[in-house]
Amino acid sequence: MCCFGAVDTTKLTRDELLEAIQTRVYADRQLSILDANDEQKMIHIFAESFLNDPLMKWIGGLGDHSGDENKKDLQYKLNKSMMTWVNRPILVNKKGVVVGVTASDGTLAGAVSVMPGQSNTDTCLDIINGIIHAGAPPVSGGPTKNSYAPGGDKRLDSLDVLGKKRKELMKNEDLNYMYIQTIGVMQSYQGQGLGGKLLKAILNVADSLNIPAYLETESKENEALYQHFGFTTLEVVQVGPSGSSTDNKQPMYLMARYIGRRSS
Repeated sequence: MCCFGAVDTTKLTRDELLEAIQTRVYADRQLSILDANDEQKMIHIFAESFLNDPLMKWIGGLGDHSGDENKKDLQYKLNKSMMTWVNRPILVNKKGVVVGVTASDGTLAGAVSVMPGQSNTDTCLDIINGIIHAGAPPVSGGPTKNSYAPGGDKRLDSLDVLGKKRKELMKNEDLNYMYIQTIGVMQSYQGQGLGGKLLKAILNVADSLNIPAYLETESKENEALYQHFGFTTLEVVQVGPSGSSTDNKQPMYLMARYIGRRSS
């Protein structure tokens, strides 16, 4: 049986989130709300900005498995597939909102995708659209599967625990919170404060709605960065296939920023 994800109108809705974001984004010329026409730009931004991300590299396992000249292309292909699966429903199917940031040279250089806590991107319709528009992740099938380290499909599947953990950890918020799915800035534009601008704008929206914000991140460095913005680490989870050793798992930091916690 397919579940199409009924929406509880007593909780934060996508339209309410969009309205709150519009109020703040339109006051900043560098920020804009992306629409379905920006899909490929969004996917490229996220795929490129996560090329050196430890979680993405762990899934692909390209460290010792492929020649250096192929690693970047293979990692980008994997990132593009994964970012399409998780972010296309937010943008195109309007499960949430995507905000972009433009650099001083006029390039759309970064983006953040957010959605209400009650939303999800794994309904039957989302899965069907994912298959149509992204196909199977390259670690799971296709002509380049053997270019990645063995077990990539199992490493990818092990991430399912994150959705379950989010529901468990935020159950006391009764689904009234903002989920920050992805935030990224292309590598050549990093270090210019663009990511901070996106994050501050989104957190100001959460404050205006009087709701917490929740995210997952995959490194101690990122954990420290988000703590600077008022996030608290709720739990650290070691994700990986069942039976794998700790050395073969990836730590994920599950974090929330509660009402009144401002960036330092």
